[in-house]
Amino acid sequence: RPLIINPLALPKITQVMLLTAKIINRPIRATPTTKTQTISLLGLLMSLRPLLLTVKTTHLTTRTMLLTTRTTLLTTLTTLPKTRTTLLKTRTTLLKTRTISLLVPTRTRPPLLQTAMTMRH
Repeated sequence: RPLIINPLALPKITQVMLLTAKIINRPIRATPTTKTQTISLLGLLMSLRPLLLTVKTTHLTTRTMLLTTRTTLLTTLTTLPKTRTTLLKTRTTLLKTRTISLLVPTRTRPPLLQTAMTMRH
């Protein structure tokens, strides 16, 4: 289902995406890539697509950052072998982070970086 984005939340979304790219790029014990793993990472990319498409029309900096993140994700897809568990964890982290940044009322929202750090472990 489409994600409705408040334009005011865009800088937050950019942060989420950049953090996601960082999380995905963490060095992981190399194992042979299976079809399942590739599909999982593709799933992750697909869940980012609505975000990327929605933000297309906003100011250039945000757009450039998002496109850079997208490139990072696509590069990751082709270069880094992953374990299924890691991919599922990453996707969960992404969804949690995105939900927190967009849906939690501002007064109860923890700092984004702290949130991402907590979830990384």
